[in-house]
Amino acid sequence: MELERAFEKELAAWDGKSTDDLTAFYRAHHGAPGFNFALIDLLSHPELQKGATWLLKHHLEEDGEIGGKNRDRLFHAFASFEDWETKLHALQCLPFLKIPEGQQEPLASFLRDSLKSDNKFVRAWAYSGFHTLSSQFSRYEEEANLLIKRAMESEDASVKARLRRVL
Repeated sequence: MELERAFEKELAAWDGKSTDDLTAFYRAHHGAPGFNFALIDLLSHPELQKGATWLLKHHLEEDGEIGGKNRDRLFHAFASFEDWETKLHALQCLPFLKIPEGQQEPLASFLRDSLKSDNKFVRAWAYSGFHTLSSQFSRYEEEANLLIKRAMESEDASVKARLRRVL
């Protein structure tokens, strides 16, 4: 709880833009016991979600892990994400995560919603998320293939470029 309050205070002071500040935050705290737990707890605060999801994404990119109950809690939080950058960070976490049993359909709903975003980066990573989902759960393979096929015909060039990298 003390760690969460310290994280909350630091993220509340973050300017919302500087990744250098977030990287410094990560370096200072990523080894702390309860790091993942504290960050995931902060996802219940909409004003802190963007910074917390960036830190979680960075943690995974740095070969960190989010497993067990923390992973389950992270997937439960996806439904509450509204800000496009928060959604983008969450979507960028997916290639690093094993999707928990029971979270497939809530994740698929989050992905379908993200495909409607005005932001092309969110859409690109949502298609990528469908690819990840279908690679772990074959029952989503047909839907993912259809969505990706349609995207390759109708999406912006930057979205198509992301899909080519995924495929």
